[in-house]
Amino acid sequence: MIHKIYLELKKSPVSLVAALFLCLFVIMAIFAPLLASNQPLFVWFEGSPYCPLFRYLLYPGFYTKSIDRFFNLLLLFVPLFLIFWKRPLIPFCLFLTTFVYLSFFPIKSPPESYDKLENLIEYTLEKRQQEKLLPLLPLYHTLLEEREGKNIEMSPDILPTLWNIRKRELKEERSRLERTGDEEEQQRLKEREKWLESRSKNLFYIMPLIRPFHYEVDAGGNQLLNMLLPWYELTRLNRKDLTAALIFGTRISLVVGIGAVSLAAFIGLPFGAAAGYFGGRIDLIFSRVIEVWEGMPVFFMLLMIVAITESKTIGWLILIIALFGWTSFARYVRSEAYRIRTLPFILAAKTYGASESRILFRYLLPNALVSFFALLPFAILGAITAESGISFLGLGDEGSPSLGVLMDEGRNHFPAESNLLWPPALFLTLALISFALLGDTLKNALDPKRS
Repeated sequence: MIHKIYLELKKSPVSLVAALFLCLFVIMAIFAPLLASNQPLFVWFEGSPYCPLFRYLLYPGFYTKSIDRFFNLLLLFVPLFLIFWKRPLIPFCLFLTTFVYLSFFPIKSPPESYDKLENLIEYTLEKRQQEKLLPLLPLYHTLLEEREGKNIEMSPDILPTLWNIRKRELKEERSRLERTGDEEEQQRLKEREKWLESRSKNLFYIMPLIRPFHYEVDAGGNQLLNMLLPWYELTRLNRKDLTAALIFGTRISLVVGIGAVSLAAFIGLPFGAAAGYFGGRIDLIFSRVIEVWEGMPVFFMLLMIVAITESKTIGWLILIIALFGWTSFARYVRSEAYRIRTLPFILAAKTYGASESRILFRYLLPNALVSFFALLPFAILGAITAESGISFLGLGDEGSPSLGVLMDEGRNHFPAESNLLWPPALFLTLALISFALLGDTLKNALDPKRS
């Protein structure tokens, strides 16, 4: 089957590009922390090597979303999957066991103290960001004066950067210490600043490949600064990095697409196979249920259920999408089961006294699934579209980097923040087109008439 799919991809360069884009999509989801994070991949500090990012991957205080912990664990298991690629069941079972264990017994204590190193890294990154944005100061000053309608002193302090935020916090801390008269604490604060300044000049570190921000941390910036920056350096309305959110948004799309389709298949496949195999009254009842269920306005039902339950979690959206998406799977498998039940190997199994359940799940259903795989890309496409549509209307999980949530932010402040709208919209469009082209390729490759 894989050879047929490969030959079909070679016939169409567009489908091949779509398949490569989806591979990149999956790789981006798994290795997202290596692409965008505020923790360095490697640091050489005081004569010793450190890897801060890998120490925090499974710590719940660093990555608050369970989806992120799932993919971070998968990232750590990639070498094991590559070693046992001929026996993938071994690493899969170990991975699943570890994830379930961490879900019930999370890591409660943080890694050993990285305070000095963390402060130095934050200081260095904030300083580098300030230096990078300084050439934009005249333009930003002009925009700020136009918006405020008054003359403003042109100083680096007016830039909305993390460096200036830290300076203001430090100034407030010094004022507080002067009021309290705590000279010892003032001296400690001065020594800390001198130490950070001296060590930051010689600190060697390697940041993630694309952005030095995680989608959950403050990246600075505002609407005026967004007008001067390229799209890949934009910050969202909540001052979080847009590119980092796009990278981690691939995880949401994959989880929703694969999760909803898997749950829908788990519901629909047994019902469809039973209706097609047994026929008669069972098939009649099943067909009427399908007709009634498919007659419902699915998208509006989704909106109504989300509004009634007042729940915006990703898990709840997956459940709702699956409950309204299983009918297409059941209908398709029913027609396949109706055809297969008359084939000789099914009749032979009956002759040898195999039970109905064994015939149904051991012989009939596996043979009906071969061509069923051609439907999966289209089903995943539909699930991702449904989640993005719900999030775009403001009913998604605002704390997640879902592509629909990102588009909703751009829509709410359009046209002032139109640059926040088109990157996630374009990214989502390319992903959906790629799924559709891959579905056509699988359909052609698995078509028995083309064999």
